[in-house]
Amino acid sequence: MLQTSENFLSNNKSFMSDLANLLTYEASLPNLNTTNGAQKQVGGEIYGGMLSLENFGQTMIREYISWIGLLSMFKQGIELLTEFKIFDVLITLVDQNRRDHVLIQILFSLDYRMEGKAREFLQYCIENGSKNLVLSCLELLRLLYRSELNDFASWGMDLLVTKLYSAGEVSALALNIIEEICQEKEYLNSFLGKWPKLIDLGKNGKNFLISLLRIKQGFEYLTNVNDWTVEEMERW
Repeated sequence: MLQTSENFLSNNKSFMSDLANLLTYEASLPNLNTTNGAQKQVGGEIYGGMLSLENFGQTMIREYISWIGLLSMFKQGIELLTEFKIFDVLITLVDQNRRDHVLIQILFSLDYRMEGKAREFLQYCIENGSKNLVLSCLELLRLLYRSELNDFASWGMDLLVTKLYSAGEVSALALNIIEEICQEKEYLNSFLGKWPKLIDLGKNGKNFLISLLRIKQGFEYLTNVNDWTVEEMERW
């Protein structure tokens, strides 16, 4: 199927042009109410345009957009996405803090097996997206871990650690995922090797710290982080 898709797109670049034009048009829509009813703003989300939440759930436009994920699965597809600046337009949507339903659909369809555009886009969404988008990205990282994606211990863990220092729900979810991942020694060692700051993460963070005492590396880490082990022993 990939070979068929590759041949099709090589001979039908008008498809890519149409896709790029659609995304560019959506990114150009003003995030404002209009007097003619063409668009409606609710909670920062624009309703109107082909990628509106309503259209996305009720028409085949969802399948059209899913081609981005298919293209990310092979080299020529990535080259086409780059040539038509698809990721550049998607980044614009992230910066505008809207169309999260489209971005989430794309993120969950991309191929993350190799370094490159897909991983870079996921990282950008985690670092710059809305709260809703960031939470979805974190759940995606959980799925990627469970799918045993190659070298996740290095690049995936980095993304999770950066969100430990966010506020509220984002930090709590990042910690929850890290706790699950660190049941495996490889990931636990990777996590501790980044010297994360876990002192101010509340009750859940403290429980996780206590769980680290079960291994030598965890004990050494906690002993070297603000003398946490000594302070806890004195408190007990």
